[in-house]
Amino acid sequence: MGSILQCIGTLIREFDINDLRPMVCIDRDAFKDPWDERDFIKRLKRQQIIATVIERKGAILGYCLYEQFSGYNLIRRMAVYVKHCGYGRQLLNDVKRQSIKNSKTFLDCRVPEENLEAQLFLAANGFTAIDVIPTDDGSQYLFRHLRGQR
Repeated sequence: MGSILQCIGTLIREFDINDLRPMVCIDRDAFKDPWDERDFIKRLKRQQIIATVIERKGAILGYCLYEQFSGYNLIRRMAVYVKHCGYGRQLLNDVKRQSIKNSKTFLDCRVPEENLEAQLFLAANGFTAIDVIPTDDGSQYLFRHLRGQR
C-alpha cells in the first residue's frame, strides 16, 4: 500500500484530450489486450462515460474510465503506470466518492478470471466478488462495492 507521502502532490482530475497519449502508453503496459487511441476515443464519446486521470508534477500516473447508470457506476477500465504506490487506490476512492455524491447505490467492476492481481486489489479495497459472467474469452468476476462500505 502507498503511504501518505506518495499521495502528496498528486491530483485527480477529469480527462483532457492531451492525456490520451500517456493513457495509451499506460494501457499498453497494463493489459494483454491494450486499447489504442481509437478505442479510447470511441468510449470517451459516450455521454455516460467519465474519465479521470491521476497526475503528479504534470506526469500522468494512471487513469480510470467508468460508466454512469441510474443507480450505480461501472468501472470500465483502470490502470496505473507504477503499481503498489497507492495511485490505483486513490483513483478508486475518487470513483467511490463520486458515486456517493451522485447517490449511486453501488459500484461494479468486471475482472477477467485470470487477473488475480486485479481481484486482490479490488478485494483489498472493499469490493466483493458476487457473480461469474461467461464471455467469449473465458469468464469475468463481477465485483461490487456497496455504498457506505469501506
